Amino acid sequence: MRSLKETLIKFYVNNKLVEKNVTPDETALNFFRNELGLTGAKEVCAEGDCGACTICFGKWCGEKFYYQAINSCLFPAVKLHGSHVITVEGLADGNKLHIIQQLMLENHAIQCGYCTPGIVMAMFCLFVNNSAPNKEDIAAALEGNLCRCTGYRAVLSAALNVSKFLAEAKAKAASFLPVYALEIQTKLKNIDAITHHERPAKIQEILCDYCLPNTLNEAFALMAEKQNNFKIINGGTDLMVQANLQQNYPQAFIDVSRIKEMQEISASAGKIIVGGAVTLSQLAKNELIAKKIPAIVSTLRVMASKQIRNLATVAGNIVNASPVADIACMLLALNAELVICAKDGSRKVKLENFYRDYKVTDLNQAHEIIQAIEIPLPYAFCSFEKSSKRVALDISSVNSAVNIDIKDDVVTACRIAFGGVAKFPALAKKGSEFLCGKKIDTSVIAELQKIIASEFSPISDVRGSAAYRATLIKNHLVKHFNRM
Repeated sequence: MRSLKETLIKFYVNNKLVEKNVTPDETALNFFRNELGLTGAKEVCAEGDCGACTICFGKWCGEKFYYQAINSCLFPAVKLHGSHVITVEGLADGNKLHIIQQLMLENHAIQCGYCTPGIVMAMFCLFVNNSAPNKEDIAAALEGNLCRCTGYRAVLSAALNVSKFLAEAKAKAASFLPVYALEIQTKLKNIDAITHHERPAKIQEILCDYCLPNTLNEAFALMAEKQNNFKIINGGTDLMVQANLQQNYPQAFIDVSRIKEMQEISASAGKIIVGGAVTLSQLAKNELIAKKIPAIVSTLRVMASKQIRNLATVAGNIVNASPVADIACMLLALNAELVICAKDGSRKVKLENFYRDYKVTDLNQAHEIIQAIEIPLPYAFCSFEKSSKRVALDISSVNSAVNIDIKDDVVTACRIAFGGVAKFPALAKKGSEFLCGKKIDTSVIAELQKIIASEFSPISDVRGSAAYRATLIKNHLVKHFNRM
């Protein structure tokens, strides 16, 4: 555990070892462009919405080396240590284009080319992990990449032709990797530990420290040292946006992504326990979640983009306290409970009691961390709904989730949650109570719509008027019950 004034990191980018000092305020994107001269990745939005900065980030996860697409504009350069990064410059073999690049060209999927490197890298990560994706898989992998001039039909055509090439060549996804990749993966098993030292006093432009504790106790010691002048960070998909666009830096970032006791997903006594450092992608791919709570997987499919889900955490989405937090809405319906720990012990708080006001929670951010989320197994019917201008990679105007148990056609238990209609995600308590003991029919649904609409007082903003949101409340209920 050290407070990082300046950090010597070692990692591989394409086929070269990089050993350089980085500062806590430096993003991976700026580091690649300014320090390494790798300008293929572009900065456009600086908040993870466009995908032009997408890179392939690889690291060891247990006994498996895993590559994934990330937004380099949101990724602190200090976290590159011990990784293998592949950028668009590292795909071609001399003058021979990589098959993705070649088929993008042949399918006329390039015009101005500004977004193209990010699209190529998102596609590359897809095929490295799945040699036979279907059309839906391809679309999902490219949701985080915007293209203003070419349009998506040509890009989709290129990806489908890559899939066809793999099938005809009977090639494995691993063959997509450049020839140098496997050797580098082996070398990374023995890479030296991260090295820290004080930044020279004459250089004053540093904005904050970046701290990387390995245990909860180390994190608590850092929190005590920094007092109130720090932010807990993991994926950084919200905090790094503030840093990029507003130059909003605390005295220190305390990064909890390396704390092992916060990285697991397990089952115990009718509950699924999700560690506070588990990412949205890890949750979506977990077999236990897919089998026991498939509604969570459905929620995550329409939440953010692949690049964001690879970095963002469940706990982060909860603590961010957005009124339209998608996974928080689903977890409310599931009656989730937070395990909040501090140096002197831990406590549990029901998620429905966690939010106090707009962006205000029960967490004492001076000394507490969400260590885990405990999720009871769902009732017989569980469903999530989201209304937004785009299907994915968009903030909800309204979201909702229902969790209902039924016996002999009668509702025996019910939890209905809504986001975007109050200061924070909230339960529709009156509506949930009303539905218990009733058989669901059109008259009951009509009455339920009135009751829940009366529980909330939505506001008007850029994502919809109050009247529009009130209508969505009613429409969401119809959609949920049509799935039963």
